[in-house]
Amino acid sequence: MNEGINNVDIKMGPTTKRIFNLNKENLLKHYALIVNKASSLSSVQRKTVEYRIGYGLKHKSISVEDIEDSLKDLSLFVAKKITDQINSSVDDDSTEEQQ
Repeated sequence: MNEGINNVDIKMGPTTKRIFNLNKENLLKHYALIVNKASSLSSVQRKTVEYRIGYGLKHKSISVEDIEDSLKDLSLFVAKKITDQINSSVDDDSTEEQQ
C-alpha cells in the first residue's frame, strides 16, 4: 500500500530546486545574507532557505553554532571590505595631496 511513497515526484520550479541542491556551507551563507537583509534571492527562495535551516535545526544536521559562525563570517567579511575601501580612499587622497 505504501510502496509509492518513496517514489513521490514533487514538482518544483528550477529556482526552488537550486536551493534544495545547495550544500550546507552555501545554505548557511545565504541564510546569513537573509538575516542581514542583504539577500538577492526571491521571496520563494528565501522562504525555502529558511525552511531548510529550520528543518536542519530540528533534525540536528545544522546547529545553532553553525548559524552563529556563518553570521560572524559575514560580519567579518563586510568589515574587511569596508576597511579596505576606507584605506583605499585614504591612500588615494594622500597621493593627490603629494602631487
